[in-house]
Amino acid sequence: MILYDAEAIRGKIKSVLATRNGRRYALVAFVGQDALAFVHEPKGLIVYCWPNVAATSPDGVKSLISKGAKVYFVDRLHMKLFWSNGGGAVIGSCNLTQNALGGGATSLREMAYFTPDASQIRIDDVLATLKASRCEVTTSVLAAYRKQYNAAAARRDEWKHSRAKQRPKTVTFAEYMREPLKRDQRIVTTWWNGYEDKVPKAIIEAVRVFEDESETRDPEKFILDYVYCIGTPKRGDWILACRLGQNGGYGRLHWVFTHVVAKRRKNGGQWAAIELKRTTEAAPFDCKDQRFVAAFRQYAEEVGFERKETLVLTEPRLAKIAAYWSEAD
Repeated sequence: MILYDAEAIRGKIKSVLATRNGRRYALVAFVGQDALAFVHEPKGLIVYCWPNVAATSPDGVKSLISKGAKVYFVDRLHMKLFWSNGGGAVIGSCNLTQNALGGGATSLREMAYFTPDASQIRIDDVLATLKASRCEVTTSVLAAYRKQYNAAAARRDEWKHSRAKQRPKTVTFAEYMREPLKRDQRIVTTWWNGYEDKVPKAIIEAVRVFEDESETRDPEKFILDYVYCIGTPKRGDWILACRLGQNGGYGRLHWVFTHVVAKRRKNGGQWAAIELKRTTEAAPFDCKDQRFVAAFRQYAEEVGFERKETLVLTEPRLAKIAAYWSEAD
């Protein structure tokens, strides 16, 4: 029997997971905050779910455990199966969430297949594929997951309220050099050779992991800019990226703040410094000031700064650029 209506799917799940039916399992990707509303007899139920901080609620997991269910975390679990040896099975697209099973105009469009014959699903074979990677949700495991969940929620809220590419007003290079240099601030300079047609998969995956986004969402929406470096940049680095001119000259400069680092798969020696759409501190100084641009170009020509080379702008190197700046007086 194929089911298209949330109410009908809820009804079949309820009958399949009734306690009279013996062994009972719910295998889903996500457990929502209101999961208990869709599990009417949780005592003795065994639940498997993905600990994805974008979609699985620690409160929903806690509520199931408090009513006698046993819950296991399995990374990247995406199955949707409700099974009992006396009630049959429901297989489909529904998670234990309000969006999937709540009904109403805003609910997701779901589908499920019900069979009263539980033997059609070799449940022990299914569970065997998960056994090696499962983790029982104990009090300590749930506490650690809640901490990750809250941190991810805070990051999403920060991104939501930030304004892309609108940093606080920065100072001139001369003002920056007059102040004591920040010992915890690294400035790295590298070359930039235009934009790629699409964001590489390695960069998208690094942002996905950093933002704890599920594979059903689009991590590219978080990316503001990125640039490649020779060697490994560090989170928190300010990258001074210099555009390569068509004739080998030194083009315009711009800043990229390093929120995330990713290794470039096509070139083992290159790493990407990735800036996300979120509020950051002010850039070290105004790199577009023409006087600084001229001083930087003079320095690059003097030291023979090769294309695609990456350097940390240490105090002596900054002092040399400052000398060229002063000569322009």
